[in-house]
Order: sequence, then structure tokens, then C-alpha cells
Amino acid sequence: MTAPPVVPVHDNHFHCKPDGWKGLGAVREFMAAGGTSITHVRLPTYPTTVERFEQDCRDHLTFSERIRRETGCRVWSAVGPYPLEPMKVAESAGWDAAMTFARGCYNVAAKLCGEGLAACIGEVGRAHFAVPADVQARHNELLVYGMALAKDTGIPIMLHTEHAEPATMAEFAAMADKAGLRRERVIKHYCGPLVADGEHHGLLPSIICGRSNLRPALEKSPEGRFVLETDYIDEPTRPNVVMPCDTVPKRVKGMLANGEMTERQAFAIGKEWPERLYGN
Repeated sequence: MTAPPVVPVHDNHFHCKPDGWKGLGAVREFMAAGGTSITHVRLPTYPTTVERFEQDCRDHLTFSERIRRETGCRVWSAVGPYPLEPMKVAESAGWDAAMTFARGCYNVAAKLCGEGLAACIGEVGRAHFAVPADVQARHNELLVYGMALAKDTGIPIMLHTEHAEPATMAEFAAMADKAGLRRERVIKHYCGPLVADGEHHGLLPSIICGRSNLRPALEKSPEGRFVLETDYIDEPTRPNVVMPCDTVPKRVKGMLANGEMTERQAFAIGKEWPERLYGN
């Protein structure tokens, strides 16, 4: 096996916190394996006020800056209300209060992006498990609200939802159209290899970096129209869930070396699409 070329490697969904299982060490492991950039996504903290949510976001962004300063990794930060956070507020205060809370959190996320402190509203969306139709309708209403803010702010939005199929992607594409947001500015987190035109409906798949996903994605998309992620969580009670922090660079290097990935695909996935999403 020949040595793979040196290419940029981006993990599009990476959670890391100062009191996590590895903290900064997770980013250092990612870089030691060949990683060059991450989208650093806020973990849910279940605040009950917009003010607390904003402080939690600012704490996340402070750690993003520390990652940049102490590791040299390129970091784009994502902030937004995790969909289960408004649901938690609804349990104690009802859905009217939860909707007001969620819109306020979306507004904070858009403001932080507008100030250049974050680059993406995310991860936001709806529950990844079955919920009553009225709850799903509220989530969808909030999603369109968030997409409209993303459009006005000039930034992408990253979706946490149930497992996506082409029909689900079409549903989110219609929401983006309603909000006036370009479809390619909608990132489907934890996505399968939905990279063909009739599968992604213009959205940008962020593909969980297992071989069973990556191999068909590479075969169906010679141009590399997707990004990769681990959804690494940095949780001491659940080590290496969902995937280890160094998975993306190891997978990219291995597939480059054995010819399953082209250098052209690697640059698109690891540099061109992240910069197109988040800025240079």
C-alpha cells in the first residue's frame, strides 16, 4: 500500500468540552491522525432560560477559541437549541413557553453567528424518535424559523433529526424553500450516503464515517458532494460514542492509500465544502 497524499481532513460534527473524557486531547488525537479542521458543535445543557442558553453558547465558543489557540486546529463553531431542550421546557411549562424559549435561543444563535463568533446554527431540528404529530408540527415550525434566520444571517443550519431517507430530505428541502434559504446551506447531520441528486434534494449530507456509508457515497459522488463526521461526543461515561475522535482522518488516509477515494474527492470533502459552508 502506497503512502496517501497529504490532504485537508475535516470532521463536520465534533463535540469537545473542557471537562470531557479527553477534552483538548481529543482534538490533538484527531490532528495527530491527520485531521486539519472540525465543526465544533455545542452539546445540549438543557437550560430553562434564553439567558442561560446564551451563556452556555458563549462558554462553548470560548472553548472553541481555546482549541484554536492551543492546538492550531481550524475550528468552525455551531450553536443552537438542541431539539430536546425545548421539549424539556414544554414538559414543565407547556408548549407556548417552550416555543418562546426556542425562538429566543434561535435568535441568540443567529446573533452569535452574525457577530462572527460562530459559523453555523446547529445542531437543531426535531426529535430522533417518534413523537406526537402536534409536537412534530411545532418542531417543524421552529425549523422554518431557524432556516429563515440562517438565510438572513448568511450562514448554514445543521439538522439533528430522525434517520433520513430521500423523502425526509425532500421535506427539509421544502422547508428551506419556504424560508428562502438555499438548499445547500442545510446540512443533514448523521446522514447516510444520500449523495445522488434524487436522494439529497439539494441538501448537503454530513455522512457518518463508517465504511458502509463512505464506500457507496464515494462511488455515487465522484465529485465528493458531501462532508464527513464522527459525532464524537467526548463523554467520559460513554467512551468513543458515536465514533472515536480520530476516525475521519484514519478512514480518509486508508481509502486514499487503497484507491477507494480520489485526491479530488478528498479535497472536496475535507476543504472545499467546509469552506463553502462556513467561510474561508
